Amino acid sequence: LALVDEEGRGQSYSQLDEEVTRVATGLVAAGIVAGHRVLLVSHNRLELVTCYLGVLRAQAVAVPVNPVAPVAELAVMIADSGARLVIADPEALERVRDAAALVERALAGEPSGLDADLVERALVPALVLSPLIPVVGAARIKLQRHTLSQVIAGGLVGGVLTCAMFL
Repeated sequence: LALVDEEGRGQSYSQLDEEVTRVATGLVAAGIVAGHRVLLVSHNRLELVTCYLGVLRAQAVAVPVNPVAPVAELAVMIADSGARLVIADPEALERVRDAAALVERALAGEPSGLDADLVERALVPALVLSPLIPVVGAARIKLQRHTLSQVIAGGLVGGVLTCAMFL
């Protein structure tokens, strides 16, 4: 096996390569290009590795961050990195959504607590939930047999980008 996570799930080298290719292909189709930053907010899981390697294969910049960071810190990391996309695991979902909303408020000129220099380089990123429960607005859609890479590569529509499900 190439990879085994703390839950005991594993992938062979060929499975890992297939998943990484699906993620990279989906990211490129979503408009992520060389040099774009993708924030990864995930615990130690298979999906973290496949997303990290997929971001690199897409020639983008992977920005892994602490999945238990508080909202204010996540907002600073989103703004500071200029991330165009955030991939978050279920445990970080609410904090990531709150952090993205804080960045959006700052960009709208509302009080946010973010430094002006951070706001200058900030973007409002698209958000993808990893691994199984894509969220669009307030509606949750459970995908019982889809991995994140299948969601990205499979063309399931939601949010702004057409190749992934977004928060």
